Amino acid sequence: MLKGIALSLFSSIGFASIYYMSVFMQPLGGQELLGYRMLVTFPIVALFLVLGGKKAEMKKLLVRLIKKPFLLIILLATSATMGIQMWLYLWAPSNGYALQVSIGYLIMPISMVIFGNLVFGEKISRLKALCVGFAVIGVFSKILIGGAPSWHSAIVFIGFPLYFCLRRYFRLEGASSFALEIALLLPFCLWFVSNTDLSAVAVQNPNIYTLLSVLALLSATALLAQILSSALIPINFFGLLIYVEPLLMLGVSLLLGEKIEPDSYILMICLFMAICFLVADTIISIKRAKRAKFYIKAK
Repeated sequence: MLKGIALSLFSSIGFASIYYMSVFMQPLGGQELLGYRMLVTFPIVALFLVLGGKKAEMKKLLVRLIKKPFLLIILLATSATMGIQMWLYLWAPSNGYALQVSIGYLIMPISMVIFGNLVFGEKISRLKALCVGFAVIGVFSKILIGGAPSWHSAIVFIGFPLYFCLRRYFRLEGASSFALEIALLLPFCLWFVSNTDLSAVAVQNPNIYTLLSVLALLSATALLAQILSSALIPINFFGLLIYVEPLLMLGVSLLLGEKIEPDSYILMICLFMAICFLVADTIISIKRAKRAKFYIKAK
């Protein structure tokens, strides 16, 4: 389990490093960086499918797509949603919106709880109810004091839950569907890359080739570490570690010189309280699962 935790933390640090690095890769924009990143990510995911024994899963998914072609429209929608999220992740830091996007990632786990309850009827524990309550208070305080959260935040805390809800509702949750989503993005990624004159970019940024190599290495190793950690850590504990990345993103935003405005103070306090309740709820769930497992063994 310690190995899984280490891999998960490494993955979060790797992704946060990509968030920070994108600032130093100008004049490349978010779409060009997305293109290079996805062209590296796809072979890693494909290799995982082959070595991870996912061929049967992929075959089953392709058969479903043939029998139910409308699922391809759903995959196009989830692929587009994922592409927008990844583009925003690479675009925001160099355009002064790193803090807004990191706030979106802090709200996102809470909005996932809300969507799970509304769409799938999932029960909300008392701690999760407190978590949602604090998040709602924070968001409303932001609206009353400084206006609605920015669209940069909203794309994350609304877009990601919609993405996961679509995948779950239509039973497209496996690694195979993720690989197909990336494959559907590849034509756009190739177009972004093919329209980039790296020699001209190198005139403005002499380190661009080194930075792209580091980006490729980080993308590959962080994704691989995330995949491996998910298989080594209990799902509840894996969910607990998901909060590391948005907190690191918040740190990156502050490191880049962005500041939390006074009209967001209550929102940030409420979000941290909400995260504390979610963490507590996850820890309690883990302990309950361990007790139940021990009780079954004892019998």
